[in-house]
Amino acid sequence: MPKKQNEFQINQRDQLDRIIAAVSVHAPWSVPLYRGVRDGRVNLIQPQRDAVLTATMLTKSSRPLIVLVSDDDYQSTGPSGWACASILQSWGFCAVIHAAAGEPQDYELAVETAWVIQRFVLVETATAFQTGWQNHLGPHMPTLTIQAIDYFPHPKVPAPGATH
Repeated sequence: MPKKQNEFQINQRDQLDRIIAAVSVHAPWSVPLYRGVRDGRVNLIQPQRDAVLTATMLTKSSRPLIVLVSDDDYQSTGPSGWACASILQSWGFCAVIHAAAGEPQDYELAVETAWVIQRFVLVETATAFQTGWQNHLGPHMPTLTIQAIDYFPHPKVPAPGATH
């Protein structure tokens, strides 16, 4: 049985250009983040829920590093569902809890802040888990929360039969 791959690296400019093209259609707000990676300004780790991040993995980056936790996928769990959540408390120097619909300037902010801070945690989460992430990361590092307007929770629940 083949061993499960723990790390998938994309570091070729043409690969990143293809990712940017796909993201511009499916998640256009995040294009500035992937452009920052492509242009060599930052490195990015986007773990899955069960991914164990080690101090060695997080400190080997030669560029400022963003860890992007995508906890707004209609299966949101908050920090309790993420194997990497505890190490992020001690690793990060600054965090943004993003519990609203994405805007390009939010992801440009992530790239610019990582450039200065070096170790940046960006958590995309559902409105329901915003407080959980704030309580998890806030006591350990400066944390900015971008929250949804009360009557527009994030993410919007798709209509029955709709695909996302």
